[in-house]
Amino acid sequence: MFAYQSLSEASQKAEIRELALGFFDGLHLGHREVILGQRTPQDLTHSAVLSFQQHPQSILFKDAPIKLITGLPHKQKILHQWGMRHLILLPFNLELAKTSAETFLQEIGDALPGLTKIRIGQNFRFGNQRQGNPELIQKWAQPLNIEVFIVTSLQQDNQPISSSRIRRLLSERSFDLAQNLLGRPYSILGQVVEGEKLGRQLGFPTLNLSTEDGLLVPHGVYAGKAHCADGKSYTAAINIGQRPTVADQARTTIEAHLLNFSGDLYGQEVELEFIRFIRNEIKFSNVLELQKQLIQDIQSLSS
Repeated sequence: MFAYQSLSEASQKAEIRELALGFFDGLHLGHREVILGQRTPQDLTHSAVLSFQQHPQSILFKDAPIKLITGLPHKQKILHQWGMRHLILLPFNLELAKTSAETFLQEIGDALPGLTKIRIGQNFRFGNQRQGNPELIQKWAQPLNIEVFIVTSLQQDNQPISSSRIRRLLSERSFDLAQNLLGRPYSILGQVVEGEKLGRQLGFPTLNLSTEDGLLVPHGVYAGKAHCADGKSYTAAINIGQRPTVADQARTTIEAHLLNFSGDLYGQEVELEFIRFIRNEIKFSNVLELQKQLIQDIQSLSS
């Protein structure tokens, strides 16, 4: 998949005829319908997704930052798996936020003269004061002979599939329900970084993950899987928290102990899939009690 940082860069390097517009956090089943519809990867040679590097809320409402289901690297990986060929990632800033909807559309038309189709969700809004909507796009596109496909929100259990709904389910540790909306198991994608090796000292070596995905699940220990860059997967005990027994820290860490694994994953990309909740994170009276609990946690992975 090719990624471009501006409309002009996309114009110079790709012949784009079909464009899906949206932020698409989570890339859930509703987003998939907007982006792909019934098409296959073989049909996507001249198709692109236009999205933003930052969530608009993180720029416009800095006192209420939003936790992303899928950070930028994770979003790119999923789109690549879907067979998308081109991704235009515009930096979202105050200047862009103040751009009128009409001007934004004109910039798209000027940069992508071969455009014949636009795909959007029914709730898509854009431009200054969110004045742009599907009806405005249709009005702009008609004289240019650009077809506009407005995709109705998909429903699950008589409720719309949405990123905010998935965030709520994850905060409740409802992984099965979240999976039904995502169309895939919930996971965090990141790079393995060097930690303090406290797990190794306890006899349970862990990988430490650095990620751009938001930490949407409460602190605790989870049963899951670790999917490595070499294609191999391992059953894993995943800990999200602050390690209160062995460390006095305010920051939250993501650690995973992989069963039947030995080796070095530093610098590699790993995807941690969440299957079920095991227990809350608690502070033990001593390290020995923690070790006993870790043994129980690992034994529970096969139950």
